[in-house]
Amino acid sequence: MNKTKIDSTADFSAQYKHPNWQKKRLEVLEHDNYTCRRCGATETHLHVHHAQYFKECKVWQYHQSQLLTLCDACHEHIHDLINLHKEFVNYCFFDNYRKDDSWNFEEMCEVARRMVTEGKDSAFGKLLSVSLEIQDMEEE
Repeated sequence: MNKTKIDSTADFSAQYKHPNWQKKRLEVLEHDNYTCRRCGATETHLHVHHAQYFKECKVWQYHQSQLLTLCDACHEHIHDLINLHKEFVNYCFFDNYRKDDSWNFEEMCEVARRMVTEGKDSAFGKLLSVSLEIQDMEEE
């Protein structure tokens, strides 16, 4: 049997060209019936999105529950939300709202409301309406 040698130093983007990722991607698409899990689209380009990354894992080593089939629009939407989340976390920790990691969802919503009220960035208001949407997608 001819096995492809996996280079442990493979650059991250190169992993997406690896045969193991191509196989995993097809498995996920088939599992999700070639349908976007967020909006149900089928007649568009589909992405397989990692819910989170772990530095010790190759992109193809994730369990099915960590991978979502998304259309272009939903994939872009999710990445916009991820970027908002990063901004939110930076705001919270660097502006001295909280110095530990014992946050819960209600506290995060309250800080997001405060940020909007203070005029920090109205985009953070989106966190209030879409956080549950992401949570629901990840639980499916």
